Amino acid sequence: MTKKEICKNSLSIAFSYAFKGFEVKSIIHKNSNEIYAVSDILTDREKYHKLRIYTNAKGQYVRLYGRIFI
Repeated sequence: MTKKEICKNSLSIAFSYAFKGFEVKSIIHKNSNEIYAVSDILTDREKYHKLRIYTNAKGQYVRLYGRIFI
């Protein structure tokens, strides 16, 4: 399945108003450290992402366009 198909077929897990609307759609296999997300959902130009979950001493985070989400 493509990123778009996975995001369209999944329920939203989290939402943020950053990046004109950002939704986490799916966490794939808890051990793989990847999530699927959609940005720009408040516009007509939705963008689909497969993001890696990073871990450091302070906790876990994802990066999108160079910005960090905790």
